[in-house]
Amino acid sequence: MNVNSDEHVPLSPRALAERASQFTFNRNIPLRNWLRTGTTLLKQACIYIREKDFENGLFLLYRYAELFFHCQTHPEASQYKKELHEFYDTVNTALEEITLLKPLVQESYDKQVELLKRQKIEDENLNKFLVSKNHDVDKIPQQTNHSISRTHSSWTVDDLKLYPASSTKSNDETHKAHSHTLDFSYPSATTTSSVQNSAAGIPISAPRPIPNVPTSQTNGPPPLPNKPLNKLTSQFLHFSPPSEVPEKQTKSFKIQCYTEGGKPLRTVFLPSSIRSTFLRIAKPNTDRRLETCGILCGKLRQNAFFITKLVIPPQEATTDTCSTTDEAGLFEYQDKHDLLTLGWIHTHPTQTCFMSSVDLHTHCSYQLMLPEAIAIVLAPSKKLSSGIFRLLDPTGLQTVVQCRKPGLFHPHEGRIYTSAEPPGHVRELDAPLEVVDLR
Repeated sequence: MNVNSDEHVPLSPRALAERASQFTFNRNIPLRNWLRTGTTLLKQACIYIREKDFENGLFLLYRYAELFFHCQTHPEASQYKKELHEFYDTVNTALEEITLLKPLVQESYDKQVELLKRQKIEDENLNKFLVSKNHDVDKIPQQTNHSISRTHSSWTVDDLKLYPASSTKSNDETHKAHSHTLDFSYPSATTTSSVQNSAAGIPISAPRPIPNVPTSQTNGPPPLPNKPLNKLTSQFLHFSPPSEVPEKQTKSFKIQCYTEGGKPLRTVFLPSSIRSTFLRIAKPNTDRRLETCGILCGKLRQNAFFITKLVIPPQEATTDTCSTTDEAGLFEYQDKHDLLTLGWIHTHPTQTCFMSSVDLHTHCSYQLMLPEAIAIVLAPSKKLSSGIFRLLDPTGLQTVVQCRKPGLFHPHEGRIYTSAEPPGHVRELDAPLEVVDLR
C-alpha cells in the first residue's frame, strides 16, 4: 500500500487492524521462513511497546496474529505441528496484549483527531481574518503562537552527535568539542514539549509519523483494564502501567527512504569498520579463492536499526558460493541474545562486486523477513570493491520469489536489485562492532 508520509492522518485501532491484514502470503515461500518472520515481528512489537510507541506495537501484534492464521493454511503445515502449536500459544498471549493496548491507542487517536479539528478551525479563521484585512494569502504564516506545532519528533543522521540535555554549552560549542570523536550509544534524546505518536501503515515496514500531541493538551493515556499483567506483558514486553510512563518521551528516527512501491524503509545504521573487519576475517578463505559469509545482527531502537554484531556462522564455500550449515544454531544464538537479523555480508574473491542469481535468492529470504535487510558484497581484487544492496520492491522481490529456473546460476529478466547506500536507507556510523565467530 502506498502511503504518503506527509499526510498526517491518525489511525484508529480498527484502521491499524485492517492495515495489518493487508499483506501477501505466498505459499511458495517455505513455512520456516514465515515462522521466522513471525519471530521478527514479535521482537519488533515488544521493542516499540517498551519505548511507549503503542501504535506501532499494536500494529505489529495485529500483523503477528494475522500471520499465524495464514501459516495454518500453508502446504507444509503438517510438517511443523510443534512450531505452529508454540506459535498458537504466543498468539493467544499477544491477543491479550492487544486488549490492553487498544484503549491506549484509541484515546491517543481521539485526542489527535480533536486537535486536528481545532487546528483546521484556527487556520480557517486566521485565513478569513487576513483576507478580510486585504492581506496577501500567500504570506499567511504556517506557525502561530496559537497553533499546534506540526514538527515531527524525528531524528536525522546528523542528530547522532548527541549531548546530555543538561549541558549548558551551545550547539556550536558542543559540536566543535565532539567533531572528531563519537562515543556511541543508542539515541535517547527526550522532549518535554511533546509526546510522540506514530501510526502504523505499511505491512511489516515502519509507519509514517503523525502530528505531536503537546503534553499541555493531554492528561496521559487512559487506565489499563483492571486485570493482572499476563505472561507476555510482564516478562517479554516489559509493559508499564500509565502511571509509570515517563513524561519525557524518546524521539524516533524519521523515515527518509521508500521502496519503489512506496513502502517506508527504516534507517539501518552500519558500523563504518565492518568492511575492513570482515575482510580480515575472510582473508584465509580469500587467499584460497573461497567465499566467506557473515550475518549482520543488531537492534531496533527508536524506529531505526543498528547493526551491532557480525556473526560468522558455520559454513561451507566454493569459489562462487557460500552457505551456512547450522541455521538452527544461528537462530538459537540470535534469540538468546535478543538480536534481529538485519542482513548478511559475503566476499567475491574471484568476481566483481554484484549480486549473482545465487545471491539474489539468498537475500530474498532476508528481505521477506525484514524489508530493510541488506546484502553487502566485497570484491577485494576488483576496483569496485564493495556494495550494499537490496531487492527492488515489489518488482525484484516478486521476480525472485516466483523464480523456478533450475540450476544455481541463471539469468533474471529486467533490473532486480538496487543500491541501499545513500540516498538509500543505509547510513554509516562510527560505532563499535562485535564479532562472534561460531565456526
